[in-house]
Amino acid sequence: MKSESRIFSIWIATYNTEITIGIEDPNGKIDIHSHIPCYGLDDLEACVAELSSFIENIKADNLVLYQDEDGKYDWIESFEFENLDNCKKFSWKINCKYPIFPTAGIGLF
Repeated sequence: MKSESRIFSIWIATYNTEITIGIEDPNGKIDIHSHIPCYGLDDLEACVAELSSFIENIKADNLVLYQDEDGKYDWIESFEFENLDNCKKFSWKINCKYPIFPTAGIGLF
């Protein structure tokens, strides 16, 4: 699922006893991901709820993609981003709600 901003995508995969959700960064790398354990049908409803929560948090910009000063991409909860220096934050949405402050490194390419 491509972000509205066209900067990154969400990907989902299943492996044996887990669901994996991640972000494909602007360079096409898929290193950013989290695993949701799902050991059987009894866990399926909770797994799908957790997966839905990840997707909704990404789309609501509560879980955001950022690039550090070394050019590495990762994701972080939006409220924790303020503690990072010299990093760029990327929005899911087309109209980025984050102001561009070149000295702080926050913005949208």
